[in-house]
Amino acid sequence: MKRTEKVRGFLRFFSALSAIFLISAASFAVGDKEKAKEHFNAGLTASQGGNTDEAILGYQAAIAEDPAFLDAYINLGAIYFKKNDFQSALTMYRTATEKDAKNVTALSNLANVEYELKRYVEAEGHLNAAIGLSPKDASLYKDLGKIHFAKRDYEETVKAASKCHELGGADQFTHYMQGKSYQKLEKP
Repeated sequence: MKRTEKVRGFLRFFSALSAIFLISAASFAVGDKEKAKEHFNAGLTASQGGNTDEAILGYQAAIAEDPAFLDAYINLGAIYFKKNDFQSALTMYRTATEKDAKNVTALSNLANVEYELKRYVEAEGHLNAAIGLSPKDASLYKDLGKIHFAKRDYEETVKAASKCHELGGADQFTHYMQGKSYQKLEKP
């Protein structure tokens, strides 16, 4: 009997200790998210002030505190993209799309990096996924038109540019792509 009481006492102690550990872990996770927000905001402020290196450190610190902080990956990818560090940008946007496959910003930015790297098939796939999620976004059709134009797929360029125009996203470049494509297709 005494042994059973000792086992029960140990189990109660172990259960209480486990509960304390879980509560501590939960409060620690909340603290991490708050620290991550602080680092993110510091990165944002630095970026707006033109201090790219400090912004990178802020976003990296936010990700270290909270690996699920999607906006930190996206903003860090944007900085790398501006610096023409396309491999690092690619890594950030891929990670963002792995964490949220329905994030239109991450998908379209990933496609833009792939376009710069001349990975047109991958870029087209990510843009089509983004268009599926946001079919009224004219800028996505413009980017899709750029990819088709680079691939010399003039029929698809015309379709993408036309859809961009229909949605109110016409600009000089979309008109140029469309006109050149019609010229290549010998359709004045």
